[in-house]
Amino acid sequence: MVREHAGRLAASLVSLLGDFSAAERDDRLRLIFTCCHPALPRQAQIALTLRVVCGLTTAQIAAAFLTQESTVAQRITRAKRAEARDLVDDAEWLASLLAGLMPGEPEAAGLKDLGDASTAIRSSTPPAPSCCATWAAGRRPGGRTSAPWR
Repeated sequence: MVREHAGRLAASLVSLLGDFSAAERDDRLRLIFTCCHPALPRQAQIALTLRVVCGLTTAQIAAAFLTQESTVAQRITRAKRAEARDLVDDAEWLASLLAGLMPGEPEAAGLKDLGDASTAIRSSTPPAPSCCATWAAGRRPGGRTSAPWR
């Protein structure tokens, strides 16, 4: 049963992509597999695929799902965020692997350091406003509201 479904899906993809060149087919297939990432909920996968691969508008997808346009837009936005986070995690893992396999290469070490810095930035909490931010907002220390350059 699963093989039949996979066969029908493959035939559908081939017919869908038949009018494109080999390079365009490869790009489209990459998009399809990215949109159908298993970390995404099924409805988000479908909505994202219809939007990114097929070029349907959010209104058209909402009509197909018999749901509100704002709901579909939110699904697509969440799916894109999840994909971006997952891609960043994969890139950081790959950079660590590469640095381990090529310990003497400065480019590999630099790539790993960049990934580590990205992780540190994403996991940190924003700092408290500094005196510079207070001054830029036009407030002087001590509660005066005039800008320091006036």
